[in-house]
Amino acid sequence: MRSAADLHMAMVNAPRQATAEATLAALSEVANRTSEGGQPLALVAAAVIYLEEKGIELQDALTAAKNLMYSHDSHLGTDFEAIRLFVRNET
Repeated sequence: MRSAADLHMAMVNAPRQATAEATLAALSEVANRTSEGGQPLALVAAAVIYLEEKGIELQDALTAAKNLMYSHDSHLGTDFEAIRLFVRNET
């Protein structure tokens, strides 16, 4: 099991495309399994439980995710823009 510091470093260096693909898969699965009202709760609950178990602060994970999703000029990366469109049109 990795330490929280090692996991934090891995989060900072996570590959963008693979992370976007996993994000889309998780969103798609949640959309297929629960109601519209349950979807955000399911995603957040999974994140909270995972982060608590791994010893990562929620705010640190949110910062790392936003840094991965957005370019240096504050534009959403194309991989994540596709996910935004999926959420807008399919959930």
